[in-house]
Amino acid sequence: IALERATAENIIELCKAYLELLNQYREQLQNLGGLPEIDLAQRSKLGRELVEQSRKAIRAAIEATTSERNRIESLIEMFTLINGWDAAITFNRLKHKDSTAWELHGSEVGIAGNGERMKVEEAVAVAGLLRRQAYIADKTMFLR
Repeated sequence: IALERATAENIIELCKAYLELLNQYREQLQNLGGLPEIDLAQRSKLGRELVEQSRKAIRAAIEATTSERNRIESLIEMFTLINGWDAAITFNRLKHKDSTAWELHGSEVGIAGNGERMKVEEAVAVAGLLRRQAYIADKTMFLR
């Protein structure tokens, strides 16, 4: 719910906090298989069946948690692992400053033939903010 209400300013921190909760939950699920009660229950046919159903449920929960963890890790990377090329691609895709002619030129990102330029560090920061805003607005994803 917190991620659904996130802003461009706090989504990275919320993703990191959620990722930590997912990791803790996955760890707890993995520890469930070693409980002594489960081993004792395997002595009867009904006990074995219940144990197998429990293990299947735990495996399914681990898989779902792992999938969600991978999704959140991808979001964090999308927001933070940006280089000059990625900034230019982001600007072009989002038509930043009404242009689709952004290019990387050495240590600057600029609009071809326009004179509009910014240092790569600034372009990366702006692209990160634009990506977060686009994700918040309509779940736009930027894949590598």
